[in-house]
Amino acid sequence: MRVIVECIITVWSAIVFIVSGEWMFALARRSNGGDMVLVRSLWISSILYIAVILAKRWVDPRQLQEISVYQLRYEIAQLFPWLGAIFAGVYASLSARYASQWKYLADLYNKIKEMQVRDATTVKQKAMAEWKAGFLEDAQLLHLGMHRVFVSVVRAWGSEKEVERQFLKHCPRGKRRYDALMRDVEAAFVRQEGKFGYKDSLFQKRGQNPRRKSQRRKGLGRSRKLKGN
Repeated sequence: MRVIVECIITVWSAIVFIVSGEWMFALARRSNGGDMVLVRSLWISSILYIAVILAKRWVDPRQLQEISVYQLRYEIAQLFPWLGAIFAGVYASLSARYASQWKYLADLYNKIKEMQVRDATTVKQKAMAEWKAGFLEDAQLLHLGMHRVFVSVVRAWGSEKEVERQFLKHCPRGKRRYDALMRDVEAAFVRQEGKFGYKDSLFQKRGQNPRRKSQRRKGLGRSRKLKGN
């Protein structure tokens, strides 16, 4: 009996995972945000809309057994207003959930920083590392670790050795989840750097700065003009 219940729970979890669009985060490797809320709302609304059409055909005794293209188009046009209502409800629900998750993670970050400022002694460093590791786990579970607001925080705290150790110790499948989190966060951080400016790593490798390089070019141009004169 226990095996049957576990199988039912596993199947149900897989169905919820597919219908809710949670798989999109892993596929696109993106954080939760307005774009993902919109895409997931369209996906969930389409599935629920199809379910409504099938349920109507199954309940209505006047419906024929065979489904024709003309009959299907007629039913879609007849129930089209339902799609708007379903989409509005799903979008409002996902938006409210995203807002509450974002607020929770932001409040947690502010509490951690407040405690850091209050007591910076080494006695509570272990507890602080456990708290930061919990923040990383929550950011991963809520699909906000790669968000532009939290990506630098997750990257900085995740690179601390004690935080990494606590994450691996307390989180289920810690090593696998930690590696996946830091890999995705590093990729998101590089994308953010590409949007807002040059990469410091490139400056360090080449040992030069594009501003200095442009200034050198201007200086060479002026010296050539002086030589020509």
